[in-house]
Amino acid sequence: MLVDPLADQAATLRSQTLAWVRSDYARVFWAKVIEQGGTFVMPAAWQALPHAEQAEALLKMETRRVSDASTFALEPGVLQAVREIGQDTSIPLPFTPDLLPSPTGMLCLSEEEPLASAGGGLLTAVTWGPPLDGFGSGIHLAFWCPPPPELRRPEIPWFPLIQDFDLHLPFAPHWDSRLVDQKVPSGLLYTAVPVRTAVAAFYALTSTAASLGERRPRASVTQQLKQQGAKKRGVMVAAGEPSRLRQSITSRTAELAAELVPEPDRMLVPAPELGELTPIPVHSVFAAERDVELTPAQRRIAHLYREAADHWHRLELQAAQRYPGIWARLEELHARERDRWPSWCWMPSLQVTAVLATSYGTDLDQALWDGPRLAALGAWRSGGRHSFLAPRTRDTTPTDPVPTALVGSLPTPGIGLILDTTSGNHHLIAYMDTAADPSLAQAELVVISDWGRPNAMLESTIKITLYLTTGSVLEAVRATHAHYDDAARANTGEEPPTPSDASVLDHAGFMSQLLWALVDIATGGWEDAGASTGRKLAAPWPPGPGVLPEMTLWTFDYDEHDRPADAPEDM
Repeated sequence: MLVDPLADQAATLRSQTLAWVRSDYARVFWAKVIEQGGTFVMPAAWQALPHAEQAEALLKMETRRVSDASTFALEPGVLQAVREIGQDTSIPLPFTPDLLPSPTGMLCLSEEEPLASAGGGLLTAVTWGPPLDGFGSGIHLAFWCPPPPELRRPEIPWFPLIQDFDLHLPFAPHWDSRLVDQKVPSGLLYTAVPVRTAVAAFYALTSTAASLGERRPRASVTQQLKQQGAKKRGVMVAAGEPSRLRQSITSRTAELAAELVPEPDRMLVPAPELGELTPIPVHSVFAAERDVELTPAQRRIAHLYREAADHWHRLELQAAQRYPGIWARLEELHARERDRWPSWCWMPSLQVTAVLATSYGTDLDQALWDGPRLAALGAWRSGGRHSFLAPRTRDTTPTDPVPTALVGSLPTPGIGLILDTTSGNHHLIAYMDTAADPSLAQAELVVISDWGRPNAMLESTIKITLYLTTGSVLEAVRATHAHYDDAARANTGEEPPTPSDASVLDHAGFMSQLLWALVDIATGGWEDAGASTGRKLAAPWPPGPGVLPEMTLWTFDYDEHDRPADAPEDM
């Protein structure tokens, strides 16, 4: 078989890329990019890793993708049609699984004939593969360009590409707004045409108007790929007449667009993991590089702040990755439907569960697990991400009365709590949920906790609840257990295990302390810890929603202010 120039060019680029992503140079380069504030799409859990380990994990992922990829190239006529469609934003480009020419792939071009340009760079390769852990349905898509002259090194002749940007691209019925004639945030405008052009290339590679055939590179390149463990070492090259191919693609896009009319609540801001959240948590006045300016006591506060902000940011990010657009969807639902539930409840957890099940097709067990956790996070973030360094403990007992007046008295819909203990820091979010059984109580206190494991993710976050009944905390715990036992019997037909007396007392003891802490917070008098650094103005009390994505930490000076010894039942 004759050597095909396009196939040889594509296979050579793939081989060089494999050598590059496996090299020590790449690990140093990727880690440096992350340290300097560069961002890559990654599972939320990876945010807890040191920069070097993040780089290692990212490179392993890219190595696997390039190694497993089918390689594709485009003849000039096909590339012309693809570029024209990518640049014509009036053409909607629905993205569905059947458009992919292979589950994992690498589209290779050249500096002379790039796919598109982005930020002044020429995009000469696109890689794609299955979504990363924790993301919803779609693909992970990465765009690559040659390194600028100042980064090229003669000692690294196989340094062919650097990753310009990557994203999670969801399948329909969810739409990335770059694929429709929609406004794109100015900071992401440069990605719109490349993303559209890549999807147009998928249309071309699976179009009946294009001929797709395997062609061979030089034997030496094929042998090199074999030694590198690359699979599918041939190159699939697409050929076709530009005008016919353009007509075929636009007809197909029109048919799909008619079937998949973008619903407003399924239209996603570009890259949900970037559109809804900052890729990394904002530490603001407590940034680690400024710790040297703080007193020892302030440095301790700064450490507590960063650990809590990082933990809750990872949970927010994980939710946005698993359920693209979820936070905007819930905020819109809250604004539209909030008169349907009590003012002291941001949104009932069963309402959130219903959204996950109906809008995302989540199975019921998963939706019931994630629903209360996302409701707590949603209440916390919607209220302004306010957190409190938990007050010192008081002598409470399980027989203390339930402070039912807490309902409607909390300063924000979701309360972040940091428990600074000798055994580690516990991070909790508490919020008021509507009671499933109003004959017991009007409200149910729901708490999600990492239980001293700040790297915990949604699947390992503990949920603790308490019906705010009249009577003692112990009686409320027993009533709560009885309610959930009855629900378990009704749902499974089986008898649930009976909790031991010790576990019931432990539950009541924990809730007694937590209720006292919430009463203390509701009483007021707290101070913005960030203002004590002299780097910001103090946030007003009571706290309210913020315009910035950063967390606000509140502290209380017990040496200057008196508090009652016991938690009051009425406030």
